[in-house]
Amino acid sequence: MNVGQGNCSLKTAFGFSFAHRLVAAASGSFDESGHEQLVVGTETGKICLQGSESVFHVNDKINFLSVYKHNRRIKEQSIKSSDNSEYDIVIIGTNNSLMAFDVFNNKTIFHREITEGVNFIKIGNIDEYKNENVIICGCGTTIWGFQLDGKDLFWTALGDQINVLELCDMDGDGLNELIVGTDGIEIKAKYIPIFINLKLFLKVLKNASFFAEFDEGDPTLAIIAINNFCFWPFIWCCWCLWTRERLWRVKTKSRIVSLLSFPDQNHVACVWQNAKIDIRSVSTGEIRTKDQLEGGELSIAFLVDLAGVGPLDSGEEQPQLTLVFKNGQGF
Repeated sequence: MNVGQGNCSLKTAFGFSFAHRLVAAASGSFDESGHEQLVVGTETGKICLQGSESVFHVNDKINFLSVYKHNRRIKEQSIKSSDNSEYDIVIIGTNNSLMAFDVFNNKTIFHREITEGVNFIKIGNIDEYKNENVIICGCGTTIWGFQLDGKDLFWTALGDQINVLELCDMDGDGLNELIVGTDGIEIKAKYIPIFINLKLFLKVLKNASFFAEFDEGDPTLAIIAINNFCFWPFIWCCWCLWTRERLWRVKTKSRIVSLLSFPDQNHVACVWQNAKIDIRSVSTGEIRTKDQLEGGELSIAFLVDLAGVGPLDSGEEQPQLTLVFKNGQGF
């Protein structure tokens, strides 16, 4: 979906459909065209590509999909799959494992058994790995970091069930901190590898002092980095944190699916499981526009240019707000 001009209304840019019940989705460039394609995970353990008959079978319940981007910044780096492919790699989190699959060459790059399962995957640079992307996984109550070849980089146990991960340079030192949303009562900011565990939560040390902790009374299901960061708990209230201060909150009983910086850095799109969309001001929380779509229950929402609009004259990307429903439909 795009934001219309003038009245700041949402309008449908394209539609798509899969003949499957969907549990996860992501996007990447998987062939010579360089165009973005959807990749989805189904309830029956299949990985399917938009506009393609290719299907990869996973003998496990799929929990999460992400994509390791080769065709952007990673293209300039030395990390590549074993055959030097520059096409994007699908990262699959299941109930019992983590997998990396090269769609273009139709082969598995690595397969790691994860006894706690993989609930969330975040790919980006952190700490000493600032010049390369790391596959960071929320695995039950444990955080794991892997290279693209499956090599372990770090791990730590939290004690709380991990729901969501985000990367953000909160203190402006050029190194990303790992923001962890859990079923516990805090948002946790991790600085790898300096940390200590304390009962039901994690207190973080950086330069011999506590780094950050944010108390909240409900599980955290979505976090987005906008300058500092914004998070949305499971029920009742929303906090937007900017320089570690709460700017606003909204009471709600709806379940959040995704928080996205859309249509620009001054706005946040709040996408709900019932297909309701609010576009709010980051600074005030004021609703700029809203919509309610038909189609049932949402699986996920994210930003991608599937319509092939291309970048602005300035070179800045202009992705669309893409909604994927559990029934296989999408906009």
